[in-house]
Amino acid sequence: MTIYNVLLGIFAIVLIFVRTRKFYIQYVSYALGAITGAAVMFSNSAYGLITDNADAYRSIASGSLNDLIGRMMNNYVNEIYNNAFKDNICLNIVLLLLCWMIFRALKNKENTFMLHLRRVCLAIMALYILFSFVRFDYDEEAGIFIQAMAAVPAVIAMMVFILTAAKETGDLIEVSFTAASVVCIILPLFVVTPIGGRCFVPSYIFFVLLTNELAGMLLKLKPDYEKYLGSSKKILLGMSLLCFAFYIFVCTGNYRAEKERAEYIREKAALGETEIELLHCPYETYLWRATPERIETENLRRYKLFYGIPEEITLIPVYEYTE
Repeated sequence: MTIYNVLLGIFAIVLIFVRTRKFYIQYVSYALGAITGAAVMFSNSAYGLITDNADAYRSIASGSLNDLIGRMMNNYVNEIYNNAFKDNICLNIVLLLLCWMIFRALKNKENTFMLHLRRVCLAIMALYILFSFVRFDYDEEAGIFIQAMAAVPAVIAMMVFILTAAKETGDLIEVSFTAASVVCIILPLFVVTPIGGRCFVPSYIFFVLLTNELAGMLLKLKPDYEKYLGSSKKILLGMSLLCFAFYIFVCTGNYRAEKERAEYIREKAALGETEIELLHCPYETYLWRATPERIETENLRRYKLFYGIPEEITLIPVYEYTE
């Protein structure tokens, strides 16, 4: 996101200058602030260790071209595909439905080539969504690889459809910016480790913004759809409040569990015990390695350092206490 903010600041200056032939202090200030922030952040010696692959936890791809390609493929298949595409199945379906509605709205305005091109794009997107539900129980690893590869033409088809449709509605610059933002945020994740769900929150937000752009394009083509938005807004508001309540419940539960287990460890350590059980948090799928495993020596060291736990104590992860 740091690099993206720098690019965003420069892009804003260029775009506004092209449109108005003027420089505005607010855009220049934003760009200078982003550049300064990036310079300060990357001046930290920790980033030098990462660049030299001397950090025990974080690294970037290095070595031969084959090593680079191997890292990129591994990151894409095992992390990027799952977090950026496969797990967003509801959002994928909404994008497909909006694209289909835009296709119907543009159908009578298109030449034959664009009509067939967009029809093919919709077919590829729909086939991928159906294929993503297939389970390969006999060889799960091979199945994930095949589905990850199938996602590539689906994403290309979606971008082709959206950009060509945006050109028709006069929204090409706005939609191109949102689509390019997704690409800029995800691309660095091909060559760094470790990555996880938390790294894909910005790209998910931009996918949601892309959905909003498509809805705006649809209303331009079909203004009469505005009458359906009243009830839709109420439904979406209700769903948003439910999601908010759900995440409050999850985060509160994890917070309480984290405080309690840390206190439990301190009490046991004060009694002189050297092997102490570390209880898993109740909703760990929403956290990033909340409970370090015994083989994760670096995570264990950091966990102990953060909570002031003596280094000589052995933590044993469990799902319930044996006592």
